[in-house]
Amino acid sequence: MTIDFTANEPINWSLRMTTMSLRPLLEWEQARPLIAEAIGREGYPSLTAYSDTLPQADLLDLACILAIAGVHSGHLVMRLWEEAIRAGELERCARSLIVRAVCTRLRECKENGGSRVRYLEDAFHQWRSQLPVNYGSVEEQIRAVVLTVPPPEDWMPQNADDSILVSLFKQHWPAEPADRRYRMQCNGAGSVTIEADREHRSDELVPAQ
Repeated sequence: MTIDFTANEPINWSLRMTTMSLRPLLEWEQARPLIAEAIGREGYPSLTAYSDTLPQADLLDLACILAIAGVHSGHLVMRLWEEAIRAGELERCARSLIVRAVCTRLRECKENGGSRVRYLEDAFHQWRSQLPVNYGSVEEQIRAVVLTVPPPEDWMPQNADDSILVSLFKQHWPAEPADRRYRMQCNGAGSVTIEADREHRSDELVPAQ
């Protein structure tokens, strides 16, 4: 079954949720290989490549589309960060996540009405929860700029290459030298920390599936 998703047409939850099996949520180590297997079946080399085909979709929507029993959007966030570490694309991953949060909230604004600024605030709260905890200051800086001088009323970022976001990240996202390597740590609550690690090769940072 193929279901189209566009910025102007919200996902049909009656179709999507019927594919979800009601099973207990999995631990991250259990979810990781299942995500890799599901993406492989779809014909994509990575979750990043797959998710780029739906750049405005919330990760909750993607989790429902993939319909992996016990796998939730938080698992997808961790997988995306793992892949970003290996690819050396932390900034692009972060831009992709803010695009999803903004598009989700602005669609709600269009449907329900109200202040766009309030919905943008909600988008930043969602984005902050998906960022590594040690990148919180970056979220604060970008949020302050966007809420002080809001983007045009018709702004709806298409993907991670949105010019407004690229410009903001160029000013506020930490530089990522080509020779720098990173490692990711997860705590029991699902929070992620990503730190520079010069003692390991890039292919040792995150186990490949």
